[in-house]
Amino acid sequence: MKDSKYQETYIATREFEKRLRSIFKTCRNELISIYIKHLDKNLWEADRAAADLLGKENEWYETFNSYADEKLTNVKD
Repeated sequence: MKDSKYQETYIATREFEKRLRSIFKTCRNELISIYIKHLDKNLWEADRAAADLLGKENEWYETFNSYADEKLTNVKD
């Protein structure tokens, strides 16, 4: 994202871009809200929240769960 308020957050990373492609494939726009609402947390925590929202029955659950397992943190200042 080019918006300057996201410049120093995980939203501006390649790792989030990978997740964004998956988000678009799920057709669940509310997943983007999870990442925006969790900007104060680590990326893996937002990943876990996204997986939980999808639920174990969803075909994308394991994808987001595996993102969470990477344990990526937030952007350091």
